Amino acid sequence: MRRSKDVVMAAFAVLAFAVHVSEGSPVSLRPSFEGGRQSHYEGRTRALTGAAAAGADFVVVCTKTSVCETAWGVYSRPVPVAKEATAYALEFEIRADKDWINPETSGETWDNAVNWLDADGKRIGRRRLSLEFRKGAFARFRFAGAVPKGAAKVEVQFGVDGPNLPPGEKVCVRNLRLTLLAEGDAVPDERIPDLRAPIVRSRFTSPSEDANVKATYEITDYTAVDWSSVAVTDADIAASDILGNAAVARKAFLVGERPRRLAVTLRDDGMALVGGKPFFPIGMYAVSPYDFNSNSFDVAVRDLKKAGLNLMHSYGDRFSPELFAAAAKHGAMQWTDGKGAGREKDLWFMATGRVDRTVLAWYIGDDTSMNTTPGQLLDRDEAARMIDGTRITCHADGVRAKAAKSNYQEYVNYADVFMPEIYPIDGFKDERCVAEVCRDMDRCWADIRKYGDGSRNIGVWPILQCFHGKGWKRYPTAQEMYAMSFAAIIHGGNGITWFKYGGEIGEKGTRYSGMFRTPEDWAAMTNITRRIAALSPLLLERTPPQPPVPEIVEGPKTDPLGKPAVTMLLKRRKDVICLMAVNAANEKVRARFNLGPVKAAKVGVSWEGRTVALSQGVFEDDFEPFGVHVYKLVVSR
Repeated sequence: MRRSKDVVMAAFAVLAFAVHVSEGSPVSLRPSFEGGRQSHYEGRTRALTGAAAAGADFVVVCTKTSVCETAWGVYSRPVPVAKEATAYALEFEIRADKDWINPETSGETWDNAVNWLDADGKRIGRRRLSLEFRKGAFARFRFAGAVPKGAAKVEVQFGVDGPNLPPGEKVCVRNLRLTLLAEGDAVPDERIPDLRAPIVRSRFTSPSEDANVKATYEITDYTAVDWSSVAVTDADIAASDILGNAAVARKAFLVGERPRRLAVTLRDDGMALVGGKPFFPIGMYAVSPYDFNSNSFDVAVRDLKKAGLNLMHSYGDRFSPELFAAAAKHGAMQWTDGKGAGREKDLWFMATGRVDRTVLAWYIGDDTSMNTTPGQLLDRDEAARMIDGTRITCHADGVRAKAAKSNYQEYVNYADVFMPEIYPIDGFKDERCVAEVCRDMDRCWADIRKYGDGSRNIGVWPILQCFHGKGWKRYPTAQEMYAMSFAAIIHGGNGITWFKYGGEIGEKGTRYSGMFRTPEDWAAMTNITRRIAALSPLLLERTPPQPPVPEIVEGPKTDPLGKPAVTMLLKRRKDVICLMAVNAANEKVRARFNLGPVKAAKVGVSWEGRTVALSQGVFEDDFEPFGVHVYKLVVSR
């Protein structure tokens, strides 16, 4: 939504008393929202506090006569934090007249968080609160955690960018309590309402040539399954939990022969394996016939393969025999629609798709969180694997990395590969584009570490922007694309893809441009893809222990999002060390690298025709804004 430059802020007051916390005696506080800060998008909402809130901590109401953008934020007054406090518990009840399911939050202003401040009022820590609940009754939450060192004050904030409030409808928060705990006090468990439906998993082998195979399923839930609700038909399994969260799982399996082809799997670090051999995907979205490729899939795939790409995907022509023939002819792989695996009438998957040797992965979700539940993604994943059994599954979605709850975290365990959609060039703080790639990739891997159940290996293939159109105001520059691409690999990409292939907006009705928009755009992209292809043998190696983060000796030490300005990835293949480094700041920097005890006198800088002196494993180099350097050195054993 649009951002107003004029944000209404009320007076900011500070409580003038101290709170003592002693071991064994938690102190319960009630932060006040009366006199705290408020922000309302174009004055479309109003927050009531104090006596006007009628027994609540605050009430937010819509002041307009029609449904509209009603972003709002309400902050409590800061409460002093005693030095003895080491942990906290925040409890409250909240209700609204609309569901809060994966609510939209925005940056600093419209969000839900606990903010920790130092004695000067500077924020030194933040816990973003993931709030999801159904409309109507009050939902109870409890969040708990550690108090950051140096915290002198704490404030609580609530707010959203959406859902929007209809006229006269309300959001209400009541019974808010903040308990400060000393070292040794028992920190209570968090309490978050369970809105998750039961998950139904297949627990038998398929494809199977045993006509009497026993189909076995496991039903699990975060609270408890209501077993009286379970109903099984020929294709569906319905189940609810004791809270009423319901799911209908559609399952498929095959009595028949497993396809005879090289199996695609994932290594334990997420790297793709084809027949047991590592494969680094370099892919392009929306490959289709255009005038510039003589309306030929054969020409399109040939040119992309020459440019270093090895993986293709087509939207409108995904099942075209010409595309499959071109991929086979030129030695390219595909990721293609696999949702038909669970559809009884989808004969293409059975007759053609599951036996085609060019398919690397089944694409089972696009913008997943917007249209697919976690259980539905699992159903598609299982159907593809239980009817084919030789390929991996993948899905794509925006990350929402800055939110307390990302788009990915509930889907971590239900597909082999996540393809984060990272499109930061939108005319809104474009100087953060490389930093946003780093952040989004880091969030993907953080979600995998935190929410992965260990049942499968997981890979991340980022989708990066090489387009403009619709809400994206311009095409990325060559330097932005180059830096974003290397940032994605440095921050954990097990492969890399871009959106999109096609030409200028308006060509055959397209709403988005693509990398064939101009000859210069095509040249910029092929410069990236050919270099990544040349580095693939190194990228396929397992990542060794990494040197320390480069030290910034000149220029900004952090990127626009507050993370280290220069980050790097070291790979080694036999006696060759490769170090890829990117500057996520939009200013020049000079960085110092410390590789430790390596026996080499100089470092070569790939594609730049120069070397850098190395002394006792240390060297320095300059980076332009969004600069990228790829260093190589040969070391003796």
